[in-house]
Amino acid sequence: MNQPNRFLSLASISRIVILRHLCCSRNHKGNIQREYFKRARAKRKREIYQSHNSHQQWNSTTDLVGKGNDDAPYKISSNCDTELLFGTHPVYAALQGNRRQFSHLYVRMSLYKELQNVHTSQVLSTIVKNIYQQVLSLSIPIIPADKRRLDKLSAYGVHQGLILSSSPIAVDHIHPITSNSKSSSAVWMLICNVVDPMNLGGLIRSAVYLGVDKVILSPNCSKLSPVVSKASSGAMEVAPLSYVTDTCELLLQLRNSGWNVLGTTSSDDSESVPLSSVTLNQSTVLIVGNEGKGIDENVTNCCTHLINISSHSTCPSHVDSLNVSVAGAIILNHLKSM
Repeated sequence: MNQPNRFLSLASISRIVILRHLCCSRNHKGNIQREYFKRARAKRKREIYQSHNSHQQWNSTTDLVGKGNDDAPYKISSNCDTELLFGTHPVYAALQGNRRQFSHLYVRMSLYKELQNVHTSQVLSTIVKNIYQQVLSLSIPIIPADKRRLDKLSAYGVHQGLILSSSPIAVDHIHPITSNSKSSSAVWMLICNVVDPMNLGGLIRSAVYLGVDKVILSPNCSKLSPVVSKASSGAMEVAPLSYVTDTCELLLQLRNSGWNVLGTTSSDDSESVPLSSVTLNQSTVLIVGNEGKGIDENVTNCCTHLINISSHSTCPSHVDSLNVSVAGAIILNHLKSM
């Protein structure tokens, strides 16, 4: 009576063992596949990281010879962090501005092939040809790269097939003791606490376009990054930029030297006057403030005048201001046209 039960029990155990073996085999195979893809992804990440950061820190003076004159290698100075400028205008302006030191130029593969026949190519724009000639003259190494790599290096910015690895832009600090200007019609712009890089780039571009004599940045402004350079269409690379440490001290010295110190504010400020009533008969510094809070109170106290841009009579009440870069451009155009 017990014999069949014993055999049934053994058969059940056999089936269980076989099923467990099959499951373990499948799991093992799945584990192997997962491990393979995991290692492949990790390897790809390391390659991208190394390609991006191979020059993150230049620890010693290095000769990098590109496709230019091998007898005149381009020197890279030591201990200089890198930035990746992207887009044709920022790259071209940086090469012309002489404010940076350059490591290498990434070029999209298809663009690189066109550059091999730069003199006969009907596809390349004039600015790209000029960039190529400048890169050759400076013996900057050229690295062909696919679009995916360029997208990642530029954080998916509009790179137009060109990314230039360089040192940060060199900008001097302005000191109150050296801030006097002999010109009776100088126009400066002081940018206070503008934190959006797109706004900062727009302001710098307008300042360069309209011929402002100096652009001063307060300590809490957005960093002069490749994004700002791109937003300024390369104007940041050639703009007359300076940093200031003590904003109020600079403004008070300018004011005591006979300068107009104009602060921007909203039209509902009872102490401000319309822009149309402002006349330029002496050197002037225009102050533009933060996108949300405007100009700080301590900076406002240093102003000789507060000005506003009046809205049109049909403007809805909830549209109570202009973008800071737009307002800055309108005021600068008014000041420079007088």
